[in-house]
This record gives sequence, structure tokens and C-alpha cells, in this order.
Amino acid sequence: MENSHVEVLHAGKPDRYQLLLHESCVLSLKFAASGKWFVSTGKDNLLNAWRTPYGASLFQ
Repeated sequence: MENSHVEVLHAGKPDRYQLLLHESCVLSLKFAASGKWFVSTGKDNLLNAWRTPYGASLFQ
């Protein structure tokens, strides 16, 4: 299923965040070893870096 959303779940808590990261489908998602941020790429040719858990953009 292709879509432009990323859903972030917090392990051990009921917290759930849905982020609209791209204008087209997300192709890949990679978390940093620290778990404090992640990078996503999409069919829209964008690379986004986001801080967890609330999706604060580091750059786009």
C-alpha cells in the first residue's frame, strides 16, 4: 500500500503520531542508532530528517 504518511509508535506507551512527510509515497525510512531522529525518502525525490517522537523537522 503506497501512501505519504509515516506512523510513529512509542514502544511501551499508547502514543501514536502520524506525520505527513511527503507529497507521494514513502520509499524508505531509517532510524538513527540513538533513536532520536529518522530520515525518510519518497517518490517526490525529497529526503527528510525528523526528530522523534513528535516529528520536528531537522531539515527538508
